Amino acid sequence: MYKVVFRTRFERVFKKLDRQIQVVLLEAIGRLAEDPFSNKQVRAIVGVKQMAYRLRVGRWRILYIVLTRDQKLEVIDLFLRKGGGDYRDL
Repeated sequence: MYKVVFRTRFERVFKKLDRQIQVVLLEAIGRLAEDPFSNKQVRAIVGVKQMAYRLRVGRWRILYIVLTRDQKLEVIDLFLRKGGGDYRDL
């Protein structure tokens, strides 16, 4: 099981959401901590410096990186999917 670490960028967006959406997203992150690669909604992000992944939860996207040596899952960002520019600045 991976230890989940939330970055401030994620926390800022997460705090503004409705409670129901927060619960759904936290459940998805909990399942992700068990195995960050096996979910069929997980895709690798191409063209970024670090090996980053995104998880699709409805219209929401959760960006994260996996640090296998430290057994850590860093949740970077959370946003609604709008366009291809959403994955910039990783």
